[in-house]
Amino acid sequence: MNICILIPAYNESKRLKNLLPELKKFNLDIVVVDDGSVDDTGSAAMEAGVIVLKHERNSGKGEALRTGFNFVLRSSMRSSMEKMYDAVITMDADLQHDARHIPDFIKAYQSQDADIILGDRMTESSASTRQGTVSMPWLRFWTNKITSGIISSLTGCSMKDTQSGFRLIRRKVLEQVKLSTSKFDTESELLINALSKGFKVGSIPIRTIYFEDRRSKIKPMVDTLRFVRLIFKAVFIWGK
Repeated sequence: MNICILIPAYNESKRLKNLLPELKKFNLDIVVVDDGSVDDTGSAAMEAGVIVLKHERNSGKGEALRTGFNFVLRSSMRSSMEKMYDAVITMDADLQHDARHIPDFIKAYQSQDADIILGDRMTESSASTRQGTVSMPWLRFWTNKITSGIISSLTGCSMKDTQSGFRLIRRKVLEQVKLSTSKFDTESELLINALSKGFKVGSIPIRTIYFEDRRSKIKPMVDTLRFVRLIFKAVFIWGK
């Protein structure tokens, strides 16, 4: 069983310096996609001794994920002396995802009959930090609840947190699911297209850390429109 960790990162050098040492404790390959950062994100990742893929310009979280997925798939084309990854765990670089859940994903991978395992933040939507307990912002909570309800209704698969970027994806999903988006809608597109092909989705509860002084990179108006456009496309897929 070979699993790698994939982290799309944009201007996250300071946080990667805290995150990567924690992840290296699990002895898994770590792939950081530097999505055109203007800080030292790439250098911080290289100094930590992980695999670094770089975009020359900022292309969006979805595009960074797709670059990482292509790297995972190319592992089968390398020499027989190198690893072929069976699955990938994706997580964000901003320290909102608790690295201590990595073993939980691996355990679920071994025990659940699921092709994608979502980290469910809605069951436990707050976590203790050095700054105290910071709950999931109300706007994020209701956005997640509404979008998850829409996707669940469309696909017939009940999911509480379709927007979670902390998830495990089996290799066969990446081999068969085609993606066309490049921003924050890619994670939803992956779920919709995977379910349309008969793949199964499971979940585990996760803690997520929210910082009061941290601004989200999501653009509410633009990214909402992208989601609406994605749903219109998905209706045609599921209506066939």
